[in-house]
Amino acid sequence: MNMKYILQSDLKSKVYTSALFMIIIGLCPFSVDGQDFSGLYNRLNPSVVTILTAETVFSNGTVSEGNGLGTGVLISERLIMTAAHVVGSAGVITVKFHDDQIIEAEVISSVSSADVALIQLEEAPIGIPIAELGDSDSANIGEQVLII
Repeated sequence: MNMKYILQSDLKSKVYTSALFMIIIGLCPFSVDGQDFSGLYNRLNPSVVTILTAETVFSNGTVSEGNGLGTGVLISERLIMTAAHVVGSAGVITVKFHDDQIIEAEVISSVSSADVALIQLEEAPIGIPIAELGDSDSANIGEQVLII
């Protein structure tokens, strides 16, 4: 892998990580009336991961390698929620945590019509907090949502 790709991947990873974090924070139940959310961000940001995928593509009699990049969030000791399009055709899934832990994973469930997937890590990461998802059934119309 060349250095230009690594730098671009790192930048994309940070952008995608921030985007997914915005979604997850939007699902967490709390009030946003003049509060400082830096502590919440600092606590949950390590739960957001970068997902690297690789696949072998056969087309018109040729074989090529394809790579993908996305984000996800640790929602239990070994489960990561992500988008189905991120892992849909991946042969190899590698998860990178904020502290540079790297763990292989596999898809255990995917619903392409909802663009949601669940991947399972081969082992639990060390020292990474689990993000608690909010309950959409307990949300009321008009409640504020925080996006970081």
